[in-house]
Amino acid sequence: MSSMNPETLVSVPIDLLYDGMTIPHDVYNAEADILLLRRGHTLDAEQIEAIKQINGGKDTIYVTAETHKILLKHSLSCEVVSQAELEEGIGYTDVKDETLNLLLEIEHASHVPKEKLNAVSESLSNRLEVTRPDLLVSMINAIAPVDEYLQRHCINVGLLNGLIGRWLGLPKKDVDLLVMIGLLHDCGKALLPQKVLNAPRALTTVEFEVVKMHAVYTYDLLSEFPETIRRAARGHHEKRNGRGYPDHLSEEAIPSAARVTAISDIYDAMVSRRVYKGPQNPFRILKQIKEMRGAELEPYFVDTFVRNMPKELIDKPVLLSNGEIGVIDSVDETDPEHPFIRTHNRVVKSSKDLHCVAMYYEEETKTLE
Repeated sequence: MSSMNPETLVSVPIDLLYDGMTIPHDVYNAEADILLLRRGHTLDAEQIEAIKQINGGKDTIYVTAETHKILLKHSLSCEVVSQAELEEGIGYTDVKDETLNLLLEIEHASHVPKEKLNAVSESLSNRLEVTRPDLLVSMINAIAPVDEYLQRHCINVGLLNGLIGRWLGLPKKDVDLLVMIGLLHDCGKALLPQKVLNAPRALTTVEFEVVKMHAVYTYDLLSEFPETIRRAARGHHEKRNGRGYPDHLSEEAIPSAARVTAISDIYDAMVSRRVYKGPQNPFRILKQIKEMRGAELEPYFVDTFVRNMPKELIDKPVLLSNGEIGVIDSVDETDPEHPFIRTHNRVVKSSKDLHCVAMYYEEETKTLE
C-alpha cells in the first residue's frame, strides 16, 4: 500500500464509480491493501468493469473522503435527473396537469365536473396498479415547487389512500374509491381566497376558520356524487375524540374512508414544503402519526400505515444531521423516528445526536458543492 494513511479512507460501494470520472486520489480494493486506481486517471465503462473483476467480486472499495464526496455528488445528481424522468415516465406529470385543470374548472364554475373527475381518478388508479409502491412514495416525498402544492397534495393523498387500501387488503373497487376520495378531499380549497390559501406564514385564528370551511365547500361541490363519497370527503379532518371539524364527529361516527384519508392528508401535508415551512422527514412524521393513534386517528389504520410505509423507504438516500448522506437500512416499528442507516460500509441506528434531517431531494446537492 502507498503512504496514504488507512484512517483517512472510507469504504464505499464500487457501483458509485462512473464513466468519465477523473480520480482525484488513489483508490484501493475492498481490503484497502491493493492500489486499484492512481490519482488523475479518467475512467470509462470498460475499465470500471475490469476494476470490478480485479476487486474479486467484492462490492466495496476504499477512497478518500474527497473522492467519496465527488462520488456522492454524481450519484445524487443522477437521482435528481431520474426523479424528473420518473415523474414523466410513470405518468405523474400528466395526472398533475389533469388535476390542475380540474381544480381551475372548480374554481371558475363552482362545480365539480363529474366525468372529468372520474377520468382523473381512473388515471390515478391505473398509476397505482402499474407502478412500484416505493416509486410512488418517492414521488410523494419529493420536494416540489410551492405553487404546485394543491394539485400535488390532491394526487398524493389519492395515492396514499390507495396504498393504505392495498395494505389493508381491500378489493380493487374499494381501493379505487379511496383513490377518488383522496383526489377530491380538498377540492373545496379551490374556492378559498388565494391570499389565505397561499399565505407566506402561519395562519391567523380568523384565517384558519376560513380555511376550515373547505371541508364544507367540498361537500357542497360534490352534490352530484353519492352521499358516502361526500361524507368521507367532508370528514377527513374529524378526530376520534370529537375535537375535529366541521361536525365534531367521534369514533365510529366518522366514515371509515375519512379515517383513512385523515392519515394520508396528515402525512403529505407534513412531508411537503410550504411557503411558510420546510418539509419534515418521513420518520419523524411516522412518530407523530403514531402519537395521534387512538385519540385522533383510527388505531388499526395507523398500525397498518406505520408498519408498511417504512418498507417503501428502505434503500433510499437520506441526509443526516452531520451533513453526510446515508441509506435507509431498516426501520424499527417501535421507534420509527430513528431508522438504521448504512453509512461508510457500516449500519448504525440513528439517534438524537445523529438523526435523519430529510430524505434526499434536489436542493441537497447544493449543500455538497
